[in-house]
Amino acid sequence: MRIHAVYGCDRPLLFLMFALLLADLIGSVAISVSKVHAIAMTSVKGQTVCLHRPLPSHAFISWIPPLLFESFLIFLMLLKGWWIYRSGAGFSMFPLIMRDSLLYFFTIFLAFVANTIIWALPARLHLDFQIGISWAIAIPCVMSSRLLLNMRERFYTDTTVLVSSLRDEE
Repeated sequence: MRIHAVYGCDRPLLFLMFALLLADLIGSVAISVSKVHAIAMTSVKGQTVCLHRPLPSHAFISWIPPLLFESFLIFLMLLKGWWIYRSGAGFSMFPLIMRDSLLYFFTIFLAFVANTIIWALPARLHLDFQIGISWAIAIPCVMSSRLLLNMRERFYTDTTVLVSSLRDEE
């Protein structure tokens, strides 16, 4: 949504991002369907337990659609940043949004690349792929919260400065 806001709530761009997000989700789900058989339930001494079977060799491909989607989003932010830099226009919150977007992209990109590499390794332990998944879930939540908190802090800082300057004029 930050990109949608930075681009002035452009509807065609919103539909393009939504279509690419949908393609990302469909691609990831379609690739992941082949991995469903990685967990098997079996009975051991009268107890039902879940066993992790090794993932198929092509399982790492499921991390490629999110990598492509996030790369497209950062491309849009960099493009807008370049336009603003060239024109000299912009708004006070843009540098903050750009900084946090770049930080978000690099952290999530590293997590996705790490997951892709871990899942592409031929000799995997049974639980190593779960470590990467937890980071891929946690990082977007933390980084999005960071962006919102920084925007809120910036808003209240700008508002406080404006109010204090208005009081000084009186």
